[in-house]
Amino acid sequence: MRTVETKVYQFSELSEDAKRTALDNFEPLTGYIWYEAYKSVKAFNDLFGTREGRHSWLDVQTGHINDNVLNLKSARLTAYLWNNYGDDLFTPVYRKSLEGERKHNRVKIKTSSQSPYSVYYSGYKKSCECPLTGVCYDMDLLKPILKAMHEPVKETFEDLLTECFENLRIAIENEIEYRNSDESKTEDIKSNGYEFTENGKIF
Repeated sequence: MRTVETKVYQFSELSEDAKRTALDNFEPLTGYIWYEAYKSVKAFNDLFGTREGRHSWLDVQTGHINDNVLNLKSARLTAYLWNNYGDDLFTPVYRKSLEGERKHNRVKIKTSSQSPYSVYYSGYKKSCECPLTGVCYDMDLLKPILKAMHEPVKETFEDLLTECFENLRIAIENEIEYRNSDESKTEDIKSNGYEFTENGKIF
């Protein structure tokens, strides 16, 4: 039996060749991307009444939806989206204000005897921030819908639904590509404090 001592190095202490070896052998975690994106898709389908595609959840089925709805576009589509989904996608902005400040167009929701501030919901200002699951993929998926809610578009509702899923697909591909980049790998390695042997193999 013998004991062998091995020197270990932080990534920044490695030679350039060893850094290259470390980066080439490092496998970034990407499974969470698919998991979070799928949750967004499920919530989207629940809200809009769409269904997963037969071959992939990144495809959308709309055959069961009324053609009159699917063919809506321009101002009629904008009105339809606001009337049917506005309250689900947009929530009133809340803010703190000093007691005694004018409270026009705001609804008071909470006061505290220990603080000079009160919290109010705005009566006119609303925001949309990841309303499906709280994760950024919500916004990738909803981008075409939100655009149509703010300005009439020439595409039909069916076109927009297809575009939503294509947007998400591209976002996932871009995220995975970034996670596999040297920049992202280096960030992961440093933030997790991984150590390496002199030749760049993880210790």
